[in-house]
Parts: sequence; C-alpha cells; structure tokens
Amino acid sequence: MTIKEYILSKPDDYKYEIVYQFENYCPKCRKNIASVDDEYSSGINTAIDFKNNPEYSHYRGYPFVYDDFYIDDNSKVKCSIGDERQEIITITVTGEEEICSNCEE
Repeated sequence: MTIKEYILSKPDDYKYEIVYQFENYCPKCRKNIASVDDEYSSGINTAIDFKNNPEYSHYRGYPFVYDDFYIDDNSKVKCSIGDERQEIITITVTGEEEICSNCEE
C-alpha cells in the first residue's frame, strides 16, 4: 500500500504528518545521524484536505513520496502518534557520510 492509498483510506478527520528524514552516518565513528528534510516533510494535515486536493501541501511535484513507498514490515516507513493526536508517518532513507559534532571537535 502506498502512503497515498493509506491516507485516502482514512476517515475525513484523520490527522497525519509526514516526516521525511535521511539516515546519515559519521565515517569516523560510524554513528547514525538522522536529519529531517523540511522540503519533503509536511505539517499536520487531515485526510479530507488530501481527498479534496491530492496534491495538497507542498508535495506538489514530488509524487514519488506517494507512489514508491509502501507501508509493510520490510519498509523504512514507520507510524507513531504525535502530541496533537496526529499519526506521524516517518519515511527514512539512507543518506550520505556526515561528520558528527563529536568527531568535528
């Protein structure tokens, strides 16, 4: 199931937020460093907003977020509940090498 199909299957008042993050790693100490990509992440939206306009929020032009990611046991898509009772859909993709703050010092 794609994220688009997942959101469209929810009731109109379903609140969600999409967090798109890169899992970078430090080449010196091999520590994982997660960084959120604000361009691909969304604020809190509702299913009715998405149903009324499938290109809702700033995903216009980024259909891969909805078409290529699947919610299943083998994906890097995780769901949790946020402070405002919205479901947080976190998409984690492999990033690049990035020197962590500890190794920079």
